[in-house]
Amino acid sequence: MQGAILEFGARVLGGGLDQLDEDVIVGVGAALLTAAHRDALVGWTAENTEPGVMRAGWLWMVQQLTGEARAYAATLFALGALLEGDGAAANVALELAEQVHPGLSLTRLATDVAGCGIEPAVLRRMLCDVAR
Repeated sequence: MQGAILEFGARVLGGGLDQLDEDVIVGVGAALLTAAHRDALVGWTAENTEPGVMRAGWLWMVQQLTGEARAYAATLFALGALLEGDGAAANVALELAEQVHPGLSLTRLATDVAGCGIEPAVLRRMLCDVAR
């Protein structure tokens, strides 16, 4: 699982998401289902400030994964969108997450955050602090 996360990270940051093999996709999906790994991925999403990069990575995973892992990927996409000030894209992703797997606490939290209008810089600091 750790190798899959590292490979995913390298592809997100360096390009080449279309070159991810099935083992990496499955590994990232499994990581999203584990609280500790998921929390680390939330922190990683918040720490990366290059516009569009995290959104592209999580969108790719939304397109590849199914079930609960897809819902978490959509939620992380939403957090990436909120970090860039794009509440509309975040809300669409959060609706998808709720449709795919209703009731996930991270999705509820992200939905609440989206509704509060927290400034992206403040949200980034909060997520980075929580992930530590």
